[in-house]
Amino acid sequence: MESKYTWVTACVVFLGVLACGSLGVGVASAQDVVESERKAGQDDETLQQMMSLSIPAESARYYAKLMGMDELQREIAAELHREYLSKYRDAAMRTRDVIEQAESGDIDAEELEDHMRGVMRVVLGFLDHVVKLGDQYVADLRMLAADETQQALHERVVRTRHRELAVAILGMDGGEGSADLIQIARGLEPPVLPIEGAGPAAEALLAYERELESRCEPFVTKAFQAYRDMLESFVRDDIESNTENEFQTTMQTMATAMDAANNSYARRVQMALPESRRAEWDRAYKLARWSAIYAPGPVHRSHDAALKLADLTDEQRESVIQTLAIYEREVELVNQRWISAVRELNVARLAMDGDTTMTQWETYEAANQAVREAVAARKAFDERFVARIGEFLSPQQQDDLGPQIDSGVDADEVVRQMGGG
Repeated sequence: MESKYTWVTACVVFLGVLACGSLGVGVASAQDVVESERKAGQDDETLQQMMSLSIPAESARYYAKLMGMDELQREIAAELHREYLSKYRDAAMRTRDVIEQAESGDIDAEELEDHMRGVMRVVLGFLDHVVKLGDQYVADLRMLAADETQQALHERVVRTRHRELAVAILGMDGGEGSADLIQIARGLEPPVLPIEGAGPAAEALLAYERELESRCEPFVTKAFQAYRDMLESFVRDDIESNTENEFQTTMQTMATAMDAANNSYARRVQMALPESRRAEWDRAYKLARWSAIYAPGPVHRSHDAALKLADLTDEQRESVIQTLAIYEREVELVNQRWISAVRELNVARLAMDGDTTMTQWETYEAANQAVREAVAARKAFDERFVARIGEFLSPQQQDDLGPQIDSGVDADEVVRQMGGG
């Protein structure tokens, strides 16, 4: 029963991506939180995860821009999106309540298996419902097209939605994150959009969009079907079903393809940008791709807090700034060790199946340990540079600065987030 109960967690993880983020992209990772979901900090984690297959408000605005909508069209599209999101949220809340009841511990052990099958049916219904909601919203946008030009541009909306869903679905696989280069480029200031004739970087993003479309649409269709098959095999109590292995194969094939496309086109976009913007792109790409690794950490917090000290001298200020610059140059080797360890963990995890050999298990355990050691190495590296910033401050300034290292960093939790155990 333990392995079956894990399916509840798998269902929730699937519906919540960008946790993923996964590193990513992060996953996710990840997608932006929709505007009306900004109160989600008050909601439980399960609900936030389940909302992550929804179409964010930022994406909805981008769809309207892709189609060249005028002000009236944008207002109608925004109202359609609010209605779509309300229906999605209602379905998520109802499904969340069922999952919470299943995890409450109030179910008799003898009845748990049958109850969990009922939960799987509810989750399957939720999945089908929200996919249809998203498809209907995208289809409704086409109905707003004023002419053949806008109707033709709607095809790019469809491509964008497929790509966003592909990135979201890959978030369930743990470990190496995925990313959407166009979403990253949209977040730059000013943004870089895939528009013909808008420059070499925009043209590279447009080529990226076209290349992935041939993969994303069939992947999304196949992944959703494989996921339904997994849920239905659980409901049937079909322990002989090979659907989980088929699903993992589908996921890994797409992850490899997107990984290759992202690596290739990220370099093309960076080199196509003006030199003054290449570092900006590099930072944004790394953060989207490996958010847990590249998010601002204790050294950045120490740097920012020190610069806010009222009695900081010019000499101290320059020393603090230079320390962060040195850290950002030198930490890359530590970060690459962490990334390599995560990749090896993914390889080891995917190599395991129902007939796992002792050698495969040992390789998997060694990969888990390598991630723990990489996380510990990064934490120790951060601690050294936080201490180095403190060396430029007086005892009173150090007291005013306060502790900047989060002693709660848990390498085992990082491993679990990466798909290990």
